[in-house]
Amino acid sequence: MNLYSIITFVHVAAGFIGLLSGLIAMLAKKGNKAHNISGLTYYYSMLISSLLAIGMTLIKLNVFLLLIGIFSLYMICTAKFAIEHWQAKSEKKPSAFKIHFANAVILTGLIMMGVAVYLFIQSNGIGFIFITFGIITAWMGLEDRIWYNKEEASKVKNKKWLIMHLGRMGGSYIAATTAFLVNNISFDPQFVVWLAPTAVGTILITRAANQWNKKLNLK
Repeated sequence: MNLYSIITFVHVAAGFIGLLSGLIAMLAKKGNKAHNISGLTYYYSMLISSLLAIGMTLIKLNVFLLLIGIFSLYMICTAKFAIEHWQAKSEKKPSAFKIHFANAVILTGLIMMGVAVYLFIQSNGIGFIFITFGIITAWMGLEDRIWYNKEEASKVKNKKWLIMHLGRMGGSYIAATTAFLVNNISFDPQFVVWLAPTAVGTILITRAANQWNKKLNLK
């Protein structure tokens, strides 16, 4: 077993653990012990899986895996940033690291869109997938960059942090589910497998965000 095979195995295993623990976190009552433990398990599993995905591209170049790895890493990290800020005891401004991380993900999204243009020129249908994820990635980073510059971003218990946590956790789960389905299901046209989790997941995340807004009277 060579190094690449070992990294791939750990990457897949961490992703599988993430799928299971993430499902438990979503079903468990928010804030209780089961939710917190499964949520932390999910975070670390997906952190390892995303970092290894990026590392794998250093051994065998895979532009898509690299970009999706960065996308997933940003999702899971900002979800953790958001809940830590929400739970903070005092006000604090987003760090320079978070701002630079947002800048990096904007660049990643732009690169995705650039790759999409190239694929469209080559009449490659997968360009549709790149343009979709590229727009989502760039918009997510830009939205965060704008938010971090606002005075309200330093305040704890601001609804934006809680909704960000919910959305990013859900978004990272969508990415993990997509990766699992793409590698295990053959379906024509293939772009349906790529985009179906995003379509369904976005509806569920929006619904959950609206419910929490109403529950906590945050609107």
